[in-house]
Amino acid sequence: TAVWWLDWLKSMKLKSHLKARNFDTALKIAREIQDEQRRSEAQCSVAMALMEAEQFEQAFEVARSIESNLWRALALSGVAVRLVKAGQLQRVSEVLQTALQLTEAIEVDYDRAFALGHIAFGFLEIGQEQEALQTFESAIETAETISDHSRRSSVYGFLAEGLAKAGKFERAIEVAQKIVHQRPREFALSIIAKVMAEHGEFERAEEVAQKIEDKGLREETLKALRQRAKA
Repeated sequence: TAVWWLDWLKSMKLKSHLKARNFDTALKIAREIQDEQRRSEAQCSVAMALMEAEQFEQAFEVARSIESNLWRALALSGVAVRLVKAGQLQRVSEVLQTALQLTEAIEVDYDRAFALGHIAFGFLEIGQEQEALQTFESAIETAETISDHSRRSSVYGFLAEGLAKAGKFERAIEVAQKIVHQRPREFALSIIAKVMAEHGEFERAEEVAQKIEDKGLREETLKALRQRAKA
């Protein structure tokens, strides 16, 4: 308990240093955190903050030094997405491939599926659609082995949104339909409908929205679609 409390204090201290852009101090604090997962998460935060500050090389080094395969993969996929936004395209594919290889060593199904989804989003960002779709399919396959309903559903919702953004609407709907409970399933369908509208597929988007049984969510979704059509 004392260790957990000290780690929590360090995490709070780290956040204030990141806000003040004291990156070296923040990294030193992150590396002092005892719990491996919390330490890895903290280092991931430092890597993302460095990326935001356009300190790309240092961000990449911090991401690569993270011990946890999950957090290293997430940090690298986050680095890749920010490299795209900064127009630094030459290294993105290599960074994502490295992250993809790391997922093979992630033992927890939920964590592996989640990491694969993030990496697939990264491939989408750089226009590598085939790689993105293959990675989404690997994530779906992994998600199917998650025993906990709510965790499996949250991954399915995340992946369905990604497939919709890739323009694979039918597959996105199929994945959303795998969600056991009505509310999160319909929330995923609402997101898919909105993404369809962003792609100009207004009729299909409305068809999906009309299938939402929850009246409030259905009306909110239809309203969003109408506003998008006018834009």
